[in-house]
Amino acid sequence: MKTDYNKGVILNPVIGPEAITGSTRLKGGSATKIILESILLHAHITLKNSKSTPINILLKLIAIFNETCSSTYQESKNISRAVELGAQSLQSNGHVYYLGWGFSGLMGLLDASECVPTFSANYDDFRGFLQGGYRFLKNSHGEMVMADSMKLPISLEDFRCMFLTKLTSHDTIIFLCPGVKDTEEVVRLFQLVDERQAHIVGIFCEGQKSLSNLFLKYSVSFNQPSKVEQFLEPELANFVQECQTELFTKLVLNAVSTGAHVLKGKVVGNAMIDLKVSNSKLFHRAVSIVSKFARVSQQKSLHCVLQSIYRTDEVDNVLTRPISEHVAKSSLVKKVVPVALLLATGKFKIESALTVLKTNTVSSVLRDLNYFPC
Repeated sequence: MKTDYNKGVILNPVIGPEAITGSTRLKGGSATKIILESILLHAHITLKNSKSTPINILLKLIAIFNETCSSTYQESKNISRAVELGAQSLQSNGHVYYLGWGFSGLMGLLDASECVPTFSANYDDFRGFLQGGYRFLKNSHGEMVMADSMKLPISLEDFRCMFLTKLTSHDTIIFLCPGVKDTEEVVRLFQLVDERQAHIVGIFCEGQKSLSNLFLKYSVSFNQPSKVEQFLEPELANFVQECQTELFTKLVLNAVSTGAHVLKGKVVGNAMIDLKVSNSKLFHRAVSIVSKFARVSQQKSLHCVLQSIYRTDEVDNVLTRPISEHVAKSSLVKKVVPVALLLATGKFKIESALTVLKTNTVSSVLRDLNYFPC
C-alpha cells in the first residue's frame, strides 16, 4: 500500500476478532500506542531542535505505523493458523505460553495479563515469560509475589524450571524473537519444547534467517518498512523501528488471544460476554451486556448481575450497597456474566444455569435460545 505522508491516517479502534481479517483497523490499545508514541516523538524532535517541528513529521510518523499494520496483516494466513492452535489448546484444557526476548517479550506479558479480566480466563490459560524477568523490567521492588506468598514467575528460567516438564501436545508455545541477534538460547529452548511435542509458533522479523529455518512449520514474520531513516537521525530511527516491532508483536498477539477466545465461545456479536467483573467500569459493562443480549431493561439486568454475584434469587437487601462491594464479592465468583445472561432469559435459575454452563458455552446456549445481539 502506498502512503501519502502529507495526508492524515484514520485509526479506527474496534474490539473483537476483526483484527485478523487483513484490514488495518485497530483495537483501542494499539491505536493509543500509535498516537502516544507519535506525539511524544514529535515533542522530542521539537525540543531537541529548539524550534517548532513541522506537523508533517507527525503525519509521517503515524503513516509509518500505518504501514506497519499493513505489513503485519499481510501475514493474516499465518496469524490465523496461530489463532487456531491457540483455540485448540484452550478447548482441550491446554495452555498458550509466550516466550519472549526484549520488548517483544514484554508485549507477551501484557497480552497474557489482559486475558484474565477481559475473557474471565483462567490464570494459566495464557502466560508470558520474558528473558531476564524482573531484572529486565528493572522492578524497584524486585520479584513480585502472589496472594499465597509464592513468587509470580515471569522469566524464561522460571518457565524452564516450573513449566517445561509439564508441557503436553495440548499446549501451544509462541516464541517472540523479533530483533534477537544471539539465537543460541532460542535454539536451545526450542529443542527442549519440541521434545515435549507441544505446538510451536515463531514470531520474528524477515532477515532473521536462522530463525526462519528453525520455525519451518508455523511462523509469522514481519517485513519492517525502512522509510524511517529518510527523515530521522539514526538514533531516533532505531527507536521508531523498535516501536514498529513492538506494534507488530502486539497486533499478532492481540489476534491470537482474542481469536482463540472467540473460537472458544467467549465472544458473541463482537462483545466479550464472559468478562471478569473486576472494577466499576466492568460492573457497568456487565449490566449493559446482559441488558443488550437478553433484551431486558437495565434494572432487570442489574438484578440478574447481582443475583449471579451473590448466588441468590433475593437481592433487594444488597441493592443499596456500593459498587465497590459488588466488585469485591464478584472477584470470588466464577461465570458472573454468563450466569446473569441465562437468568435474564427467564428460562434458568442459578443452579440450572451453573449446570448447563459446565458443558456448554454461554454463546452456544444463547444461540440455541435465539438470543442474538441487537
